[in-house]
Amino acid sequence: MASNFRNHAVETEPAVPYPASESDESELGRTFKRLDEISALERNWDSYGSEPPTVDARAKARTLITSLYRTLRATAGQNAIPFAVVPLSGGGVQIEWRSRAGAIEVEIGPETYGYLLVQGTGADRSFLEGDGVSESRILELVSSIVVE
Repeated sequence: MASNFRNHAVETEPAVPYPASESDESELGRTFKRLDEISALERNWDSYGSEPPTVDARAKARTLITSLYRTLRATAGQNAIPFAVVPLSGGGVQIEWRSRAGAIEVEIGPETYGYLLVQGTGADRSFLEGDGVSESRILELVSSIVVE
């Protein structure tokens, strides 16, 4: 994924509202808190000299999580909440969703999306990956995993 190295001291993250209801806020609270923790990382956070996730990547992650949750919560329930949110070397963020149908890891760079989709189990397990895909394609793929 392409990295966007900017001076983070002068950037601000665009505000994306938390879900409106109290129960939604408590369900997503840990996810958004994790994104906030990631924003405090400094250069070399991974001991390999990597830049921390950029403001743009974190904002895209927040927007994607909110959009997916609002779109899928009625049909996916708890599966609409990400399983994990982690920083990526080179300034990105990775979000993972899991269900009985499989898992999807979405890599968010400042300018691109990538994914690893895992479906099935055992001998029937399949993998599909892509880079430089659209947000709408990511929405389709996450939906294919979380809506059971």
